[in-house]
Amino acid sequence: MTLLVGSSSVSAEGTNVSDETARRAVEADLAAMNPEHEYYGRWQSAEATYVQELYDLEDRVIGYYFVLKSGGQPVGYYVTSARTDLPPILEYGADPSKPEFEAAAEGERIYYFGGRGAITGQDGAQATAEIRERVEAQNEAAAEAKKVPAANLRQSEEEPAAPPENAEDVIASLTLAPHPDAAAEWERVANPPRGAVAAALPDTYKLDVPFIYQRTAGIDGPGSACGPTTLAMILQYLGKQGLDVEDARYYNNSVVGLVNGNRNIMSTGAFGTTAGNMVFGLQNTLRPRPGWTFAQIDAASSGAIEKYKSRIASGRPPALMWDKLVLFPWTDAELKWHWQAGSAYTYSGGNFMFGVKDPDRDSTTRYYNWTSNQSGFLFVSYAK
Repeated sequence: MTLLVGSSSVSAEGTNVSDETARRAVEADLAAMNPEHEYYGRWQSAEATYVQELYDLEDRVIGYYFVLKSGGQPVGYYVTSARTDLPPILEYGADPSKPEFEAAAEGERIYYFGGRGAITGQDGAQATAEIRERVEAQNEAAAEAKKVPAANLRQSEEEPAAPPENAEDVIASLTLAPHPDAAAEWERVANPPRGAVAAALPDTYKLDVPFIYQRTAGIDGPGSACGPTTLAMILQYLGKQGLDVEDARYYNNSVVGLVNGNRNIMSTGAFGTTAGNMVFGLQNTLRPRPGWTFAQIDAASSGAIEKYKSRIASGRPPALMWDKLVLFPWTDAELKWHWQAGSAYTYSGGNFMFGVKDPDRDSTTRYYNWTSNQSGFLFVSYAK
């Protein structure tokens, strides 16, 4: 299947590109990957196989899903855009596939919202209606939770209770952000300069943040343990760098004890860990406590990318919070936020890609296009 370039099925801001052109974008990204990238070795002989289209809630084709194979075996995946107002590369990772996509029933479309997830449905109207229902259910559950005060937990007063979500605002926020240079990037993919060679990928950096699975046996409230587990991964990394932090050594070298201890420190409840509670957790686990500074940084704010880069390059992996993952089926219904540990960054076609370790997945790093996802997350930065 190949989509012809045309504007009938997309907004005025962008036109469709074909899946074959998108495949060339993946090939160009692979060719530009330099030896510093963590996937360089395993992806040198990889080939991209087209799998299926991805949609937005207006039933426009917004992206394509590719699986990378080497020696006939899946070694990773790519998500590209399918529109000239969005950057060519939206996401990639070393997982053999994306379970959220593979789980779609026959005849269903996949509605893709970048790092915030995906939802399946027969059409956009059905998917939109389901999101509205989930927002209403989330608001009802939050109202009930407020009636039951948390007991025996240290409370942070830095973040007030979240107000109810407006379903229409949530739906509007799921639109991927366009990029002003996207059309030029697609033009370079479709018509590379004669005799051009792939340029080395600039400014790649990766931290060996240890992976901890939030559903490990013994972890309390595993469905809402992404925040405590993310903090545990950060503390374990910092401790291995020689910093004085309250890592697993303070819990008889038990990472389960560390996660559960963090849960108590941050007052993590049924709706997960707020950004203010994450700051509170860092304040009480980094030693000596005086001298550290903390900041909650919205991904769409001025200078956010450089601030993220500085934390990675300084060996201070930030805690990254995605908003509203409650909408999507692979998370537990009671979760309002999802936390990951920032661990890497690189560039793709001039676009900044950030890498994370997800406590509810596995130890591989997943990379997302910053610009396309910036309305959906923030990160907590700390420095001394």
